[in-house]
Amino acid sequence: MMRKQLSRKMIETSESAWMAIAMLTFFHRLPDGEVEAGILTTDNGFDRASKLLELYKNSLAKKLYLTGAIAGMIGEDVDVHAEMVRAWLVERSVPKADIVVDMKGMHANTQSLEITKLLERDGVKTASLTVSPYFQPRQFLTFLPAMEKVGYKFKLYSQPADDLNWFSIPHEMDCPMYEMIAAEFQRIQSYQIKGDVATMEELVRYLKWRDATC
Repeated sequence: MMRKQLSRKMIETSESAWMAIAMLTFFHRLPDGEVEAGILTTDNGFDRASKLLELYKNSLAKKLYLTGAIAGMIGEDVDVHAEMVRAWLVERSVPKADIVVDMKGMHANTQSLEITKLLERDGVKTASLTVSPYFQPRQFLTFLPAMEKVGYKFKLYSQPADDLNWFSIPHEMDCPMYEMIAAEFQRIQSYQIKGDVATMEELVRYLKWRDATC
């Protein structure tokens, strides 16, 4: 009986993970006008930053929020962190006053928590999220439990770095992005069971609230 229940749970989680990946990878938009904050979590060198810069330059994100620990803090060879992305943006004429940096977040969970705390502090109600396309679903889904933990809910819109080629190898990686989807699927499953990543049902409930269509 226990084995059947576990098997059913795994199947439900598997379906939930795949549906969430599909929704957040292929269905993304911004509301009319600009969002108050454009969020970026660092990794893959500066690959993700150009999309964030595009949003800012096109007046689609009022301020930019960056999160990502210093190289070596998480035991990985991550050579670009949030402060470096800030410098990259400033070099491209983004005012320092329009950039907020978090250096506490060291992985998807803590990055989501720390950014949510900053958005609460600043009273931000709308934000976009930009990471590499293969990672976009898991990072988005991680923000929903973070909102619950912090006790602050805001409207988050998916804006992956879609200028990146699915068949290219991202900076700091050793395989094309399309090959990373299977691993992300497994991580979503695992973290959903732990409660660190939203389930499909939680995602749908959140999107209904965000878009106020149902």
